[in-house]
Amino acid sequence: MNIYSVHHYDGQLDMPANDDPRELLRYVYDLYADRKPIAICEYAATHYCAACGRDVTDLGLRQMTRLYKSLPTDFPQVKMINWFSVDAARNGLAHNDYSITSSERMLQRYRDLTSGPYFLGEVTGTPPTLASLPPGGSNGQSPQVTVPIHEEPPVTEYPLALAQLGPVAPGDLDVAISGALPHRVTGRVEILAEPGTDLDVRTMMFYIDDRFQAVTNVVPYRCQWNASYVPAGPHTIKVVALDASNNTAAVKTVSVVVVVGQ
Repeated sequence: MNIYSVHHYDGQLDMPANDDPRELLRYVYDLYADRKPIAICEYAATHYCAACGRDVTDLGLRQMTRLYKSLPTDFPQVKMINWFSVDAARNGLAHNDYSITSSERMLQRYRDLTSGPYFLGEVTGTPPTLASLPPGGSNGQSPQVTVPIHEEPPVTEYPLALAQLGPVAPGDLDVAISGALPHRVTGRVEILAEPGTDLDVRTMMFYIDDRFQAVTNVVPYRCQWNASYVPAGPHTIKVVALDASNNTAAVKTVSVVVVVGQ
């Protein structure tokens, strides 16, 4: 589920918000938590309300604290919570600034709330190996196949991603892989994107095999990706750059080759 704590609903001054994120969570939690893990795929509390043009950091701090402090005691079946760290007001996506890094007070409170042992500082362990999967793989489909390590870049549907970012042509958008060569990707890597100087870019969206992966408005534009959780072989990375009006400024699709057994 997704939960947002705002100052006004839908950017309307005649619609002040008065909800508690714990109660919004409780409805879904009570329906499913006895048999399902719960994921809060997007949560954010605003610290600037465009509807009234005010700093509302106190509201953001209060709502964030309410929800995060309640998770260990009241909602232990919540196994994931992601902060939607986007200035949606500036980017024309909504009427609030949810960016956790643009407010020192919000960032410090977030650090304090997630610093205890209940919240993981790192996801440890490895994905299931082929030997541990039932016949047909984890979902009845073909199991992962080892792809040999290429000494030369293979032929792929799209050009391979760059090994590192360099000078970008003024009207172009470059995409690179950090942490592995593009034709020998394995484990955790970082996808980097850099627009040329002629492009007015405010937000970058990342897709893996046409599935949404991440969105960021923080420069340098980058996206963490654990390639251990996809089958070996060629994969596509698509990066969509949006301008200040949320229009598409550029699109770039590149390939990488994931290998196993390195």
